[in-house]
Amino acid sequence: YKFAHPYGKKVVVIGGKTALEKAYGPITEALAGTDMVLSEPIWYGGNATYENVETLKAMDIVKDAEIIFAVGGGRAVDTCKVVAAHLDKALFTFPTLGSNCAGCTTIAITYYPDGSMRDIYYPKRCPIHTFMNSTIIANSPEQYLWAGIGDSLAKEFESEFAARNDIANNDISHEGLMGIALARCCTGPLTGYGAKALEQIRNHEDGYELQQAVLAIVISFFDPFVPFLSTIPNCVMGGV
Repeated sequence: YKFAHPYGKKVVVIGGKTALEKAYGPITEALAGTDMVLSEPIWYGGNATYENVETLKAMDIVKDAEIIFAVGGGRAVDTCKVVAAHLDKALFTFPTLGSNCAGCTTIAITYYPDGSMRDIYYPKRCPIHTFMNSTIIANSPEQYLWAGIGDSLAKEFESEFAARNDIANNDISHEGLMGIALARCCTGPLTGYGAKALEQIRNHEDGYELQQAVLAIVISFFDPFVPFLSTIPNCVMGGV
């Protein structure tokens, strides 16, 4: 409440179907007794397309809201990023998978209706705040965490490879150097905690190693304007 309330009282909650089933209740409980008003959950449309963005933008409940809560995986969150940017709404994200960094970053990957990639959309800023419920993530399918670990482990090498010529010519920006340093932060936690984290998620165990792996995937690989991570009820991943 203390993070979102300064931006308004009327909240529209948009996300994936399964994510909304899992997270809408805890979000509602977190705001119970406050003056903030949540909409009924709204499905984002199933893919991060501009067609779904336009459908959401046309809804009165979306237009009238002051705040958007984006709930779910990367495509749901990215769809909400574009909607929030087009309508100039405050955006808060609630990732429910440990598979990607969409909950923090200032990019949105968009697709054509046939599922092929369309472009990369760049909002003016990242989400204002990112909230993660580790119990929900612990009960998500393990393949998403497996994919997130693999993708994040590649970041250190990808960033250094992409910057290799600039580094050789001593012509790399401070932002680029920061990106390389941040990407390196993914490797240690994932090599140290990844195997145990996969074991925990297979057993739907909200364990320390799983939490650290998810933090590395969702939080550590991001742009320099990432928001701080906080908590919602039953989330023990705050304070970062």
